[in-house]
Amino acid sequence: MLLFSTRLIVAYRNHELEKTPKTATITWAQLRSNNGGVNNKKGLNIVFAKILKNNVKVCLINIAGGSIFGVCTVVNLAANGYNLADVVIYALKQGMPQSMIISLLAPHSFELLGIWLTGAVGLILAKYVIRYAFKSIIPSYFEFRTIIYSSLAGIAIIVLAAWIEVYVTFNRLL
Repeated sequence: MLLFSTRLIVAYRNHELEKTPKTATITWAQLRSNNGGVNNKKGLNIVFAKILKNNVKVCLINIAGGSIFGVCTVVNLAANGYNLADVVIYALKQGMPQSMIISLLAPHSFELLGIWLTGAVGLILAKYVIRYAFKSIIPSYFEFRTIIYSSLAGIAIIVLAAWIEVYVTFNRLL
């Protein structure tokens, strides 16, 4: 979140609100259109599958990144914070009120919790890898169990968050 806040501050200082971010791929007109949009159930299911696939991929990168000393985990968390800031900047540029941005992001705060939880799992796993590499200390059963339960909890949070993002937030927008 520090990178997210820093990105917003830098954008305001450099007047970058005129630029379009790389992360904005769906326009309001596409969301509202009956022809190929998400106004129908099939369209919502396709969007749900895409969002779920992306979010689970982020979580798996966070967890697996621990096996290479946490480098991928840290880079992934930083990149996601930067992308979130880009989306907020784009929404501000389009004239969306801050109160609406906050009301649309608030239901997804637990999605961030799932991403951060899997990021923490990746960093803890990195600690165990480093500990084993340099001191030959094998993690205990309790430590393995904690990693597995935390990973499953993070992914479960992400699945629920994707469902809410599509079937609650998109319905508010349409």
